[in-house]
Amino acid sequence: MIIEFLGTGGATTTPRPGSTTEASRLAREKGTSPWVRSGPGLFLHGPQLVIDTSEDIIHQLNRAKIDYINACFYSHWHPDHTAGKRVFETNIRDYSSKPYKMAPPTDVYLPQQVAIDARRWLAIWESLEYYTHMGVVQVHELTDGDVVTLDDGTGHDVSITPFRLHLDYVYGFEIKTGGKRIVHAADELFGWDPPEALKNPDIAILPAGLFEFNPATGERIMEPNHPLFKEEASFQQTVEMIEKLGATETWVTHIEEAFDMTPEILALAEKRFAAEGKNIRFAYDGLKLPV
Repeated sequence: MIIEFLGTGGATTTPRPGSTTEASRLAREKGTSPWVRSGPGLFLHGPQLVIDTSEDIIHQLNRAKIDYINACFYSHWHPDHTAGKRVFETNIRDYSSKPYKMAPPTDVYLPQQVAIDARRWLAIWESLEYYTHMGVVQVHELTDGDVVTLDDGTGHDVSITPFRLHLDYVYGFEIKTGGKRIVHAADELFGWDPPEALKNPDIAILPAGLFEFNPATGERIMEPNHPLFKEEASFQQTVEMIEKLGATETWVTHIEEAFDMTPEILALAEKRFAAEGKNIRFAYDGLKLPV
């Protein structure tokens, strides 16, 4: 199985329209990864599984040469993670095929609270009902503790177990395949204390949170009493969670444009972590991790 980062931005992508940050300037100039960060999304090659569908997913699939989504899991209802759900309508139609045919519907898995929130926010449930009517998705509502097992394309199992984070409308996922274990949380780590059952995975994939300080130089970026700290984890808190989780390797994603994190800054931060004996690296669009 191969994990591919479809997009490593957050609610704000890089470049951001109208922004004059160095990160956005460089992204416009370079026009490609690692300078450009599109909306959050992860793809598992093998089971052909996507976690979350940002507004950018159609462009991401084209870039990655992915021609079909077999299954989708949603981590939570926020628009930067769900607004690209129309991809299911375009996923399986091939009007030029002779005779005309449609691929099987995409299995869409909604963890327990996500299914509840989908009925409340952004007309997510209504959209999925429409796509079900069209025959392009099949929705599965999960109960906390449920495990979904998929084929990796070679006859081996991939198991996915959603788990609630401290902000309990948001889910992370424990993924097991071939004796390896991956812990992935797409967003919203505020207040999370990694439980013993999730510790020491082979790979952890976690959101950056708020860059209170420049991770390379230590220079303060945000004022200490910023109101966002009441509801969002800082990057320093994320690092503390990473240390508690104890993964063999950790990749940080969901990097917001507003913090002006250029690839050069993040590369220096990686060297700083390496010098401290921490295997913490920053993901970029298109990065592939063999599992």
